[in-house]
Amino acid sequence: MIVRTLWAAGMIVWYFVALRRLSQAPRWTPNAAATALFATMAGAFLLSRYGFHAYDSTVALIGAVFGAFMYLLATRRLAQWRELLDAGCWAFPFAWIAVRLGCVFERAHGGIPSHSWLALTFPDGVSRWDLALLELLWAIAVAGWLLLAKRPNAAVAVPATLAAARLAMNPVRIGGAVYLSPAILAIWAVFAWITRRPSQKL
Repeated sequence: MIVRTLWAAGMIVWYFVALRRLSQAPRWTPNAAATALFATMAGAFLLSRYGFHAYDSTVALIGAVFGAFMYLLATRRLAQWRELLDAGCWAFPFAWIAVRLGCVFERAHGGIPSHSWLALTFPDGVSRWDLALLELLWAIAVAGWLLLAKRPNAAVAVPATLAAARLAMNPVRIGGAVYLSPAILAIWAVFAWITRRPSQKL
């Protein structure tokens, strides 16, 4: 229950933070921004919930990209995809704080046993690495950086640092390393970097 509640809170945070960011971009009216972000969020929800029947962040990411693309295509705004991508990425760490906080409360992503001061006690009584806590720390750090940076390239930095964080967590995972999610995020970051505007810098 806590996980779903904070997932919902995170999505609300994402929507309104991204809306504020996108509304400030040239050629984006508040109504167009609101509709674009709703289509993006709807794509994430529909694919993850009804396409694969699981609230998986990687599947949701694919659905979000599809929903955003369909909106841009239908409204002939494909040339403005970069602003939508930047707004969505900029808002993501702020939303992820709420999402991963729910996972920490529920102890939903336990890793290998550990006596580290960062380890948490799980229902089985064992002190373990909590992968959700590690991603929560990533989200707090990146959100802080976005607020302090003068011209952050969120479309590159957010997926790139999350990919690196998830790769770094592989040694403490249970059930083997995970590479699909970091690979998708890394490809996204490289694509965003290659297609960045000349005036943009990390």
